[in-house]
Amino acid sequence: MAIVLPAICLLRDFAWKYAKRMYYPQSYHHVQEIQKYNVQDYRPRMEQFQKAIRKVRQVQRMRKQRGYAFSQADEGGQMRVVNAYDTTRGRGQYGEMASSRPMI
Repeated sequence: MAIVLPAICLLRDFAWKYAKRMYYPQSYHHVQEIQKYNVQDYRPRMEQFQKAIRKVRQVQRMRKQRGYAFSQADEGGQMRVVNAYDTTRGRGQYGEMASSRPMI
């Protein structure tokens, strides 16, 4: 009796789950079957198209960002910008230019 009663209860539970899944499936049951059988996406070309569009837009953005940040009309101003970023000149302890440090 100790072995038969749990088997009957489990049989009832298994029968209920089988009927529910086979005859009245819910949407997550369909998703589980798609994942189980590894069904391919029905729109793989759409993903490839979106990747191609992304690449084209990246190339266009790169082309737009080229150019100079200052104009020729600025008298002497552009030389100050170039000198501020000049890595060949010596700098002080805190990054100041050598010519702007007071001589001791």
